[in-house]
Amino acid sequence: MRCADCDHDFTDGAQCGACKKHYDFKCAGVAESSYRKMKRLSWRCIACSRGHSSPTVQRVQPSLEDIMDKLNKLTDQLAPLSALIEDMKCVKQEIQEVKSSCSFMSSQLDDFVNKLKLIDGRVKDLEATKVELATTKEQLLSIQRSLLAKDQWSRANNVEIKGVPMKKTENLFKLVEAISTHVNYDFPKSQINYVSRLPTYNSKEKSILVSFVNRYVKEDFVAAARGMKSILASDIGFNDSNNRIFVNDHLSSEQKKLLNDTKTAAKNKQYLSDSFPPWYSPALRKIIKERYKHLRKFKIYGNKADQLSASVLKSRAKSIESICYDKYITKVEDSIKSNPKMFWSFFKNKCKSNALPSLMTLGTITASSGKQICDLFAEFFNSTFLDPVTDQSVNDKPSFNLPLDANLSCIEINEELVKLHLRKLDVSKSAGPDFIPPLMLRNCTDTIAQPLSLLFKRSVSEGAIPLTWKKAFITPVHKKGSKSEVTHYRPISKLCFIAKVFEKIIYDQVYNSVKNSFNSSQHGFLKKRSTVSNLILFNDCVTNNMEEGFETDVIYTDYSKAFDRIDHSILIMKLESAGIRGDLLRWFRSYISNRSQAVVTSNYISSWTKVPSGVPQGSLLGPLLFVIFISDIDECFPNSQVVSFADDMKIFKKITSEVDCALLQDDLNRLSSYCAINRLDLNAAKCYCVTFSRKLQKNNFSYKLKEHQITRTVTIKDLGIIQDDKLHYDKHVETIVSKANKVLGFILRASKDFKSAKVLKILYCTYVRSNLEYASQVWNPMYNVHIERLEKVQRKFMRHLNFRNFCNVSDYEESCRKHHLLPLTERRAISDTVYLIKIARGTCWLLALPSPWSKGGSTEQSRRPIRKYDTTTMQPAGGEGGFIK
Repeated sequence: MRCADCDHDFTDGAQCGACKKHYDFKCAGVAESSYRKMKRLSWRCIACSRGHSSPTVQRVQPSLEDIMDKLNKLTDQLAPLSALIEDMKCVKQEIQEVKSSCSFMSSQLDDFVNKLKLIDGRVKDLEATKVELATTKEQLLSIQRSLLAKDQWSRANNVEIKGVPMKKTENLFKLVEAISTHVNYDFPKSQINYVSRLPTYNSKEKSILVSFVNRYVKEDFVAAARGMKSILASDIGFNDSNNRIFVNDHLSSEQKKLLNDTKTAAKNKQYLSDSFPPWYSPALRKIIKERYKHLRKFKIYGNKADQLSASVLKSRAKSIESICYDKYITKVEDSIKSNPKMFWSFFKNKCKSNALPSLMTLGTITASSGKQICDLFAEFFNSTFLDPVTDQSVNDKPSFNLPLDANLSCIEINEELVKLHLRKLDVSKSAGPDFIPPLMLRNCTDTIAQPLSLLFKRSVSEGAIPLTWKKAFITPVHKKGSKSEVTHYRPISKLCFIAKVFEKIIYDQVYNSVKNSFNSSQHGFLKKRSTVSNLILFNDCVTNNMEEGFETDVIYTDYSKAFDRIDHSILIMKLESAGIRGDLLRWFRSYISNRSQAVVTSNYISSWTKVPSGVPQGSLLGPLLFVIFISDIDECFPNSQVVSFADDMKIFKKITSEVDCALLQDDLNRLSSYCAINRLDLNAAKCYCVTFSRKLQKNNFSYKLKEHQITRTVTIKDLGIIQDDKLHYDKHVETIVSKANKVLGFILRASKDFKSAKVLKILYCTYVRSNLEYASQVWNPMYNVHIERLEKVQRKFMRHLNFRNFCNVSDYEESCRKHHLLPLTERRAISDTVYLIKIARGTCWLLALPSPWSKGGSTEQSRRPIRKYDTTTMQPAGGEGGFIK
């Protein structure tokens, strides 16, 4: 395209709307952007804009007709303008109306703003009132809590007696005295503050309110009354009345409603027990209650019809009872998998009774009532403690193989850790001194985990523990001997479950911190160690000495109440030496101090007494603290060897001459000094000395402990295993076989109602076979006479099992296979192999003492075959050639 001005070619330009010529933008004098914005026909070139057209175009003068036409067209185009004007007038009028409306709205808005300001002022006044109301509400709640606490405190010493008939000239003091005499709990009249009658809803008789001076007298009085099966008005002098009398705590209406709701829920869930056996059906219970009702009527009125009805109901109850019992036995047998607690509870209750004798003695003191027996146990258990000594100091610091930077001063506690241990609680256990059952703790885990974690953290940071967590209920459990002697019982502690969760968290972290510091001689309360590892190591050393032809003198020590007589001040020093510092050390100081306990027997509870010494029994931390306390005792034996299981210690040395005996005596003297410094009561009268040797002539060196000559013996019971001075176990086999036969006979008699072979096998394996196989790795017999004596027990059981199941199998091994039992000989061989594999894999700790394990050698001269293990062929799992080459 050519430019009409410069005659040059161009690609894009402007076109004149009049002359239709094309111009370059530079020659046209217009910018490209401006041209684009204009309409194409509206732009004129310079010549056309000045009135000069192109010389090639002629200007044509418009005619009059053309002008008129254009004017007419313009008139037609302007015709709608009048309508538009009218519309504009309407719009103007509407705008004026809107303006007036806006003025009105503006005035309304001003009024609204003023009202808002007024409301804002009132709201501020209301907020101030709200703050005052919250303060007043908090004060009222505080007053209400104070009143409730005072009301509860005022009721704490009160007893409410219901059902006592009213008389015009009654003496309430004598009525209370008559009730106390009937329940066998007498107390002085000075213990009563006041006695009065109180109105009771839905009852003609008003209740008797008795206020006691001492709360423990009130608690004992209520416990004695509840111990009676029933108290009738006729028992206290009202011969014309057969009302039942109830002696309860003085509860408020809210507490009574809560108690009734709890009893209803427990009854619906079958948590409440009654005097009837568990196999009694509801129909049978109803019949028995009806019979008692007729008997009471016959006792009062003497009507023969009541006696006859009672006789008929008795015979009917007997026939129904046998049917119910058979059904219950079948249910118990079937519950061995689904509900094993039900089975074992039934069997244990059938086997023995936990009731205490009616007469207990402690020295020259005797007790016959429940409260007296409870106090007698409390006196005995409190006598075992050690009185604290404030000026006691330990000169010899305990030694621990700790790194230089060993320092445990804080414990990691978080919500997830608390949840983990709460979910592991055994809900079948009863509540501790805080009366919070584990069932509630486990069911409320998600709710209480966070507040408990915060509480635990604060306890550690402040180095303090709530006093309730340091309380324990003590239950006496018979050990051996006469059941009427208090000294033949040992205490079993029940602690708060929240405290046990807290202890578990601390135990795991403290144990991991100090586990590598314990001496190899200690096998008690440590992971991967047991009585079996203790006995195997000891017997190996003695066997090596006997093979070399030397004697081994062994001193078996005994401590009097070792766990109860740990001095707290010395224990704190040893904890500090073990690397426990800062807040955690202060926490342990609070943990072991100011503890208290009370004995609970037969619904009676003794008074709370302080525990001045010892480690907390029944706790997780108690055994660990004891092991830490005596971990430095090995320093007393530079000339001899020692193997321990908790406080059971064996000190031994290979004897080649009297010089070795003298060296062993020096170590015993160091032990005596150590016990004196650490306030441990070494009971020399119960310590024994055994000389292990095959020689006919042995040394008779007289060893002494605390200036007391140690008794020599040829047979000793060590951790449940009986052995003689030649490492023979004839006496042990004889003892366990005799005990197994007695237990087996008792089980067969007690289980005569059971018909399931599976149930009988479970009872046999639990009570009989477990005793026959305890620590069999140590004493596994090699002679047929001993093997047959052991197998004879199981043969007897197999014969009885075949008889019960009508199985005519005479061969013993075939009978074992039929009932899926292995002969005892095979089980002991498997047990030996499994234990050896555990040692090789490292799942069972077994470290040789200075006398290394034998690597072979002849045993032809041994009177008892000795098993030898070659430790050089053992490798960890995954090593070359597996765990055994």
